[in-house]
Amino acid sequence: MSNFLLLALIVSPLVISFAFVVALILVIDELSNTRAAKRDEPRGRQACSVCGAHSWLYVEPREG
Repeated sequence: MSNFLLLALIVSPLVISFAFVVALILVIDELSNTRAAKRDEPRGRQACSVCGAHSWLYVEPREG
């Protein structure tokens, strides 16, 4: 039982730290997307047809 408690005390902070880093990366990514959207150049979010991942690509402005 004490081995399990020791393992939990070691793994818990690692999991929490990992989750915090992932959340921080997502927040920074969202802030950079917001700044990119405020610039004058037109940008659009387009999904990959294979995996569904989104990436920011330059999109030609439509006329009219």
